[in-house]
Amino acid sequence: MRYELYKITTPNGRTYYGQHKNNAWPEDDGYMGAGTLLNRSKKKYGIKSHTKEILFVVNNRKQANILEKVIISIAIIHDKNCINIAEGGMGGITGNQWKKGHSPNLETRKKMSESQKGKTPWNKGLKGKQVAWNKDMGEFRTPEGKERQRQAVTGRIQSDEEKKKRSQSLKGTKHSDEFRKQCSERMKKRIALQKANGTYINNRKGKRKFNTYGGLFI
Repeated sequence: MRYELYKITTPNGRTYYGQHKNNAWPEDDGYMGAGTLLNRSKKKYGIKSHTKEILFVVNNRKQANILEKVIISIAIIHDKNCINIAEGGMGGITGNQWKKGHSPNLETRKKMSESQKGKTPWNKGLKGKQVAWNKDMGEFRTPEGKERQRQAVTGRIQSDEEKKKRSQSLKGTKHSDEFRKQCSERMKKRIALQKANGTYINNRKGKRKFNTYGGLFI
């Protein structure tokens, strides 16, 4: 196996260091890194405007992890243009790993802070408030969009597999008295409307049913 330790340079002179397993060797698989700040640069300037240089090649993941950590640790201290925000050695640090006691060094924290400067926090002005993620979403739904959604589900018959999955997901669910009352009221209104239109069909066992045209059948 071929693991490559690389350096990517952005159009504005910033540098990013990382590792990659090249399964296409001896061909270049075109991989150009996946760091947070690097991805922003690629989105802004385009991938083709970035250049990649292979620094080292090793034969296994363990060696690649060790070498990557050494390279990035040195780069964070001595390369002022380095945009790596993780220390390396595991292909980057995820959000869950930060929570498991991983503490970034001061240089990494500084770079993380600088990368967020000038941006408006998503929760600015919402301190002490609980706002639903879908609040006011209905404002963006036009009458035409609502009608398309209604038609998409009208007459749709669920498969046995779908019914089984829904049944399993609802097992053990207990609804409040208020919720049951609301469901009952909605059902009564629906039945009253169907009876007024002559489309009501009572599917309960042992009772006669009305068809669409108001006739009776057993």
